[in-house]
Amino acid sequence: MSWHLFAVFFASTFFISATPGPNMLLAFQYGLNYGVKRTLWTLAGLSLGLFILLLSTLLGLDVISRQSPWLLTVIKTVGAIYLIY
Repeated sequence: MSWHLFAVFFASTFFISATPGPNMLLAFQYGLNYGVKRTLWTLAGLSLGLFILLLSTLLGLDVISRQSPWLLTVIKTVGAIYLIY
């Protein structure tokens, strides 16, 4: 990967992850109300929850792709149509 592509990837990843959402608002609220130590535990819990969600999704799609490849194609097509819409 060239340095230019890496810089673009890093910048876009940073801005996407820094956008406010429910997890960021929760961490911000905990930081204001309870301090840094409790906020770090909250962030660890949020990260663990995201990891479990991503892992279960990945394993589920792996099982689907092994059992019925046509169903994975349908899921990809529906996802693409949703993103275009």
